[in-house]
Order: sequence, then structure tokens, then C-alpha cells
Amino acid sequence: MLFCFDFDGTLSDIVKNPDKAQPVKNAEKSVERLAALKGCMVCVISGRRIYDLKKRFKVKNIIYCGNHGAEIQGRGISYRFRLDEAYKKSVKCASFLVWGALKKIPGFIKENKGYVTAFHYRNVSAPDRLKVERWFRNFADAGNSMIRIRKGNKVFEILPAIFTGKAQAIRLIAEKEQIPEQGVFFAGDDTTDIEAFKELGKKTVKVFIGRKTVTAADMLLKSPQELVLLLEIMMDLMKEG
Repeated sequence: MLFCFDFDGTLSDIVKNPDKAQPVKNAEKSVERLAALKGCMVCVISGRRIYDLKKRFKVKNIIYCGNHGAEIQGRGISYRFRLDEAYKKSVKCASFLVWGALKKIPGFIKENKGYVTAFHYRNVSAPDRLKVERWFRNFADAGNSMIRIRKGNKVFEILPAIFTGKAQAIRLIAEKEQIPEQGVFFAGDDTTDIEAFKELGKKTVKVFIGRKTVTAADMLLKSPQELVLLLEIMMDLMKEG
């Protein structure tokens, strides 16, 4: 089986400052134990850049995917999505426009992730949050065929229109390792993960972490701590055969 996990909000709690995110208690230990089981392969796939992800989640013998799967390393896999310069320029120009318009809003944070630029507004006041969301809606409506605007959990991302994201990376790994759809397990907490749930199809096991109903998921858990507990129960069952 291939077990895939998002990081922020899935293996770590959501925090006000993304730089402060750390795995919840026993998350690394459980994932390491899972990766050591015969027939199990583990992938942590995040919107963070891969070096940032590896710095925060330190487990050997797993696959790391950064930038929603644009960067993949581990278990003999080394992959980097190749992006045309025109798309890079479009993302850069759009990000420049956003930052110029909204940078004076207190708590508004820009994060350059290479392929993607993220704009966090978790720490923005409620009235200003509405302003940020309205601005991005209008910006998206203006239209630009070279970029895509994706809304996450109190974050907007600007990314190349041709980059599909996590589902593409999961399929790539599964195909390389000859793992069928029904052998893939994916847990995530954000709109980017729900997007991947829909793309991966009905046979893949999909787990949503959070306090809302997601019809594309097969199972709903309230928190990363519940996911760690689920993994421990699953591993005990697998050991029993």
C-alpha cells in the first residue's frame, strides 16, 4: 500500500504562523513505524517547499513531496516538475500585483515557494479578511490563462495553470511502484486535498481531517491527533494479519 499524508493540518496542527508548524505528538513515530512495515510505502505531500518539509518532519525511508508534488524525493525517486519560463513570469507578475495591492494589511503574509506563491491571511482582522477574499475573487474573475488561483485554509495560492497538484504526484508514485488505486490511502485537511480526493477516484481511500463534512472523503476525523490514533489501530490490525 501507499500511504500519503498532507502535513499542515494533517500531521501538524494549524498554527497562526506557518513557520511555527511542527508534527503533533507521536506523528513522526507512527509514520516511521508504518514505513517499516512490509508492503507499506509512505509519502508526505505538502504545499511547502521540499527542503522546508524535510526540516519539519524528520522520518527516514519515506517519500517527500513539496510544492503540492512538483518536487519529489526519496525511496529511489527524484522528480522535479519542469516549468516553462512564460509560466514562471506570469506567476511572478501576478504575485507582484497582489503584494502591491494588499501588503499594507496587518497580518497579511507572502510566502514564495518557487513554483507557487502563497498569501496567508489567518492573522488578518475579520473585516480585512473579507477585503482579501473579495480582492482575490475579483482578481480571478479578471482572467489569466497562464495562472490559477487556489483557495486554501486562510490562504490563497497563485500557481501555473498547467500544474495539477497532489493527485498527479500520488499517481506518479503509485504507477512507479505498481500500486493499484485501491492500495492508495490519502489523508488531508484542505481544499487542495479535497481537489485531489476528487481527482483520485472512488477506489482510493480518502480521509479528511477537520470539522466539516466532505462528501469526497471516505472517512472524517476531527484532528491530526485522531489520525495518529487511527494509524496505530490500523498497524495493530495489520500485524495481527
